[in-house]
Amino acid sequence: MYSASTTTDQDSPSATDILNIAVEGCCHGKLDQIYHSIAEEEKKTGIKVHLLICCGDMQTLRNTADFQSLAVPDKYKEIGTFHKYYSGELVAPVPTIFVGGNHEASLPLQELFYGGWVAPNIYYMGSAGVINFGGLRIAGLSGIYKEHDYQLGHHEQPPYDRSTLRSVYHVRNVEVYRLCQVKEPVDIMISHDWPRGIEQYGDTQKLLRQKTYFREEVESNSLGSPAAEEILFTMKPSRWFAAHLHVKFEAIVNHKPIGSSHEPKPKGIEEVTEWKGTHQTDKEDLQTNFMALESETCTGSGAQTLTEQMTKFLSLDKCLPKRSFMQILQMPRPASYGQNLEPAFKYDLEWLAILTKTASLTSNRRARQTVPKDCVNITDSDKEKIYSKLANNKVTDGEDNDPLNIPNNFVVTAPPHGHENSHRPINGGRMIGNPQTDSFLDILELNHVVTVPFVSNDSESRHQSPSKAFNEDNFVSENTIARVKINGDDCDVDSEELACDEGANEIEPPPGETLKTEDVISDQRHENLIEDANQGDCSRKKQRVYESTS
Repeated sequence: MYSASTTTDQDSPSATDILNIAVEGCCHGKLDQIYHSIAEEEKKTGIKVHLLICCGDMQTLRNTADFQSLAVPDKYKEIGTFHKYYSGELVAPVPTIFVGGNHEASLPLQELFYGGWVAPNIYYMGSAGVINFGGLRIAGLSGIYKEHDYQLGHHEQPPYDRSTLRSVYHVRNVEVYRLCQVKEPVDIMISHDWPRGIEQYGDTQKLLRQKTYFREEVESNSLGSPAAEEILFTMKPSRWFAAHLHVKFEAIVNHKPIGSSHEPKPKGIEEVTEWKGTHQTDKEDLQTNFMALESETCTGSGAQTLTEQMTKFLSLDKCLPKRSFMQILQMPRPASYGQNLEPAFKYDLEWLAILTKTASLTSNRRARQTVPKDCVNITDSDKEKIYSKLANNKVTDGEDNDPLNIPNNFVVTAPPHGHENSHRPINGGRMIGNPQTDSFLDILELNHVVTVPFVSNDSESRHQSPSKAFNEDNFVSENTIARVKINGDDCDVDSEELACDEGANEIEPPPGETLKTEDVISDQRHENLIEDANQGDCSRKKQRVYESTS
């Protein structure tokens, strides 16, 4: 049985003053089940869900050819249900946004490097991005942290080899730098990884009872992503949603008040009652109290009071029966957003100005990238220039005719699953581009660096509906598009990553045996997850060497 829980951040809000937001952990291609769970919750509670946020591992597989860019062993590759929404057979009943994880069809997502529609009503946040929905400001970071790739450019080009198949979804310092330049308050931050050390701001002991093999990483402060940690204490978003570790976990980070002259001192764990949630069990609803510690001082954007400087963190499980994989939050609708307007996706002016001013940092070279030490200064004039560029763009959607509205310009670029030749990679598995990226870069007057221009024999297909846009004649052959040169240098891969196909997949060692310390895989780098053959669960995967304790 799939179920969801509902929490609210205010007492008895009126229906016109709130946005009901469903947050889901790891999707793993189970869109049908997720949308069904939302429909059941809407029926049970009488609410309308305005937005679905998926925290990674979306697996936007358009067809079986996309398996070539999916980093899981062949025996665990399943087509899932996303292709139905991609082809137009089904339409997402709830506006949906997501970030990428470490189990994605990386090729189509790389073609949407700056974000875009992967299907009607389903929006990808890009490698990093900030958008607005219904007046809420939402930021996102895709991928997971891997130290030896963190400072490299986005050198990966499909068809991926065994190394780049994984490094393509590793977080890079340039995207983190850009997100750290966001100064205006952010309501929601989405990532796949947890910020490093976030477990210290929640019920750590409960987490360790649920996931005993986290203990060494917790004790060494290596659980989670240091890149996400930097964003947390610089951006200070009001809420942070994540997944990846397949466990429900809540925490609250109280940031140091602005203007405080004293240095923060450890206070131990204190009870926090401002934010309470419930989760479904087979017997009853249990109310959960969250625990928090005061954080260290940090700089960056932030509100003027301690309450407003509080980051509420929530991580959820994967989509499986009797697992805490979804929670519905009732969040206040900003007063500045028209109460009678249907919530819509809009571009964020500050973010687009940051992208423009840092465009020179985008690299497709496998070389160390250094980010500036100085902050990017975004002025009102910078944002006005971006607004003018959007206003001059002829494509404007939405009932308010706002130039900031993200255009509904999705188009099918590869044959959907079940269609003729859908099992064959287009252009030999190399990128063919996406017209959404072309349009986005044209508006901002930026060049393709990580992406390539879209090529089609039928330019009209870009503006057709999904069902009409799909036509075998629209797809280029291997000889009609220039080959993209693949970087000759092969990325170094350690033995942990190469051990993804075979080996033990036990969560814990058998009785009487223990894991060697050096064989405990780090959570922020746990790209070797596989589906457990017995229960469809996702387990840490690596060649583990057990030694007897007897």
